[in-house]
Amino acid sequence: MSTFDELKLESHGQVVADEMERFYRHRQTLTQIFNTIDKDRSGFISKDEFIDACKVSSLLLFMPIIFISN
Repeated sequence: MSTFDELKLESHGQVVADEMERFYRHRQTLTQIFNTIDKDRSGFISKDEFIDACKVSSLLLFMPIIFISN
């Protein structure tokens, strides 16, 4: 189930103000993520760009995390 489907279930098929406020609070981060995925800067995320982003994110999930202490 997608996040949007979960939002719709909570609010009878509509995205309500509280949910939009949560997205708005993270607007800068979401914009950065969108711009990273939108490689051709078209303002849209194509299916190929989405698939590429999924591949990269799945690789990152399985990378070992190395902590460097000062």
